[in-house]
Amino acid sequence: MFSLPRRSRLGPSSQGENPLDTGVHRPPWLTSDEYRSMGRSLLRSMREDAVKNNLSSPFSERNEENILRPFMGKYPFIPCSLRHYNVNGFNTCLSRRLDEKPSLDIIFIGDSKIRNIFGSFLNATRPMEYSISFLKETGDVKQFIQQPWDEFQATQDIQTVHQTDQVATSAVFPGLRVTFRFSQFFSAALFRVSEERKLLLAWINGSLPPPDLVVIGYGSWTLYSPQYLNSPMDNLNPLSGLLRIHQLVSPLLQKLSRKTLVLFHAESRQRPLPPWQTLIPAMQLARLGMFTDGLYDWSEMMIRYFLEKRSRDLWDQVRLLGRKNLDGEDAEGVWWWDSTLPYHSATVLECNDLQRRNLTHWEEYRDPRNNCEDQVHAGGNTRYLEVIMLLNLLCNSHMASEDHFCCS
Repeated sequence: MFSLPRRSRLGPSSQGENPLDTGVHRPPWLTSDEYRSMGRSLLRSMREDAVKNNLSSPFSERNEENILRPFMGKYPFIPCSLRHYNVNGFNTCLSRRLDEKPSLDIIFIGDSKIRNIFGSFLNATRPMEYSISFLKETGDVKQFIQQPWDEFQATQDIQTVHQTDQVATSAVFPGLRVTFRFSQFFSAALFRVSEERKLLLAWINGSLPPPDLVVIGYGSWTLYSPQYLNSPMDNLNPLSGLLRIHQLVSPLLQKLSRKTLVLFHAESRQRPLPPWQTLIPAMQLARLGMFTDGLYDWSEMMIRYFLEKRSRDLWDQVRLLGRKNLDGEDAEGVWWWDSTLPYHSATVLECNDLQRRNLTHWEEYRDPRNNCEDQVHAGGNTRYLEVIMLLNLLCNSHMASEDHFCCS
């Protein structure tokens, strides 16, 4: 979860280049090429580990708890260790948190990429016995429904599962609430009148209590919106649309970060289109032209420019002791979450290699943990790593953790 420093170990800038010697000014953010360079380093370690453990692929490991084994149990690029939380550990964490404050309210805001993290969080903490509340719309009929999490996933149609706002409550810890709000951030005009803006303002002005943690991310739908909305489109439309959205959203996130912890999730990068999938020419043009790493880099450069006027990286905060920094009292500023991008990049490189070698029929290519068949979304292993980071952020300051653990 922690933001990667500009001169990261194994990053391009640490391989002999010294901006101080050359006089070249380097921005404080990383590019897709640098994430890929880190991903290559990870992939080498993962392939060596796969050979040692008789695995057919670096991503064939069935036990999710072993995800950090190739790196000697420590995820590179962050200055601290990640603790694995089993059911008992998470129960202890929640008991201690809820003794101090009777509720723990976590909210995820964004599109399908953020929804997948929300779902992975619920799956990883499944023993909390979640029920999902949501609004079901069938034609003109609207019905409020509450279902167990597993039943919701198994019985509801894809559109309902993917695009409804969902609130998860725990039967084991009634004070725990985890919410997902499906938000596309299509355009500045739509955002000005959106429920998301109203909610952010309500948290900021105090008319609603803010949640304990906000995870937010967007970008893909904003890039795609001119094509999706059949708007007149030229080469600059996606960029100007992103710029206007960032200008509107950033000040709200900055203000909200004075009251609670806000994480902005960096966009996962694209995979190649699987060979058996075909798109109509207009959609193919849109995806090729709009969902490129260069546009993601530009978008993140802009959002970080606006956010960092008052924000600090997670890198600067992971060693802060006590709980104040987690509650937003002493740690103003939106925290940038990009540290799983090297791992995601490693999976993309593996997918690219399998496709180049015409091995798309292999189980490893079709495995959802690798997710090679999906151009847009991170795989299950990447999301599991993200959940580990969230649990460390939420729990380590409440546990008897050694100092080398993150957020302890």
